[in-house]
Amino acid sequence: MAIFFTLNSMCNKKNLTMNLKHHLPLVGRLYKQRDKARAERNAAINQTKKASGNIGDYTLTTHRGLTLLLDKKNVLDRDIANLGNFENEQLDYLTEQAIKLLKQDSQVTFLDVGTNWGLYTLTMAAAGVKNLHAFEPDARNIAHLQTNLLLNGALEKTKIHALAVWKESGEVSFATTAENETRDRGWAQIISEETPAIEDKKGKKIKLGTTTLPAVSLDDAFAGMIHQTLILKIDTEGAEAQVLQGASHLLAQNAVLIQVENHAHNRKEFLKKLPKNLSVVHTIEPDLYLANPAMQKKLGL
Repeated sequence: MAIFFTLNSMCNKKNLTMNLKHHLPLVGRLYKQRDKARAERNAAINQTKKASGNIGDYTLTTHRGLTLLLDKKNVLDRDIANLGNFENEQLDYLTEQAIKLLKQDSQVTFLDVGTNWGLYTLTMAAAGVKNLHAFEPDARNIAHLQTNLLLNGALEKTKIHALAVWKESGEVSFATTAENETRDRGWAQIISEETPAIEDKKGKKIKLGTTTLPAVSLDDAFAGMIHQTLILKIDTEGAEAQVLQGASHLLAQNAVLIQVENHAHNRKEFLKKLPKNLSVVHTIEPDLYLANPAMQKKLGL
């Protein structure tokens, strides 16, 4: 009887060993995937750490290798400070494309339309882009932008255009953050019959104070620009189609890659308004990536 139990135990142990050997590679891969996901999450959080301390309503933080002054009451800023993330996937993709283009043309130009305080401009500067244009009409955003550019050595590289961008040059009615009932300064926008009303997450319309500001079309701002390599980021809270309408010559005469914010609920209507020479080449919700034929050739798309 003792011999039987010993043999049975040995067989069970052998079977267990064989099963473990069979499953260990799979288990090992699962653990590696889990550990990698944890490491990536922790890296994103650790990358965004306090570099100094609180300065009134602001805090000084490092994020993606940048030193940033963040507004603790602003939604975008809180996402970066607390989660270590705001459009990281978009920033990575645009950086990757910029590096590819810089290998072909050292004079790549970046146009940031709706700059806010400059996360995209700073990211392109860090990627090596030397020609930077920031379009931001809101006075508080401009002050914040100048501070972040200064902190990262990009102030002299960046031309700040204190203008709204529209389909034509002139004056526009603009919702300023100074009079908003919210501190989300990303909601500053042109007010017209062609742009949607701003609503909060519950669908309630946000009350906006307005003022009259000068606006420019991109064709007027860059009249005569031809045969250049351009990257654009357009985030104008509903006026993206009108910005593109005012850039027809720029889009026809240069190689252009565009990141444009467009939410799915009005995408069909937006795509109908696109200039004919632009195609959607990539999507990272809620952003579309558009390129004309000259840019598609450069990137091999």
